[in-house]
Amino acid sequence: MNDRVTWAMREGGYGLVLPVPAVVRKIGTRRVQIEVAQRINGQWVRVPKKVLPDRLSPRTGHVPELDDRLPAQSGTPPRSTVP
Repeated sequence: MNDRVTWAMREGGYGLVLPVPAVVRKIGTRRVQIEVAQRINGQWVRVPKKVLPDRLSPRTGHVPELDDRLPAQSGTPPRSTVP
């Protein structure tokens, strides 16, 4: 959980593999849920993806869009502590 990884994303049908920085959020029995940074309407947002674990490798480089500026998103808003 919260490990920095690089996702080897296959693009197209010609064997092109793109390295995509990501952060691990959940580990399932068959797939791993990761978050990648994607620019949408001029702003960086985290997008969840479910990928095979053999497509992931450790990442040591720092990616500000993933590691600094964005809070972790769980898909649900945080609960209020006010009764």
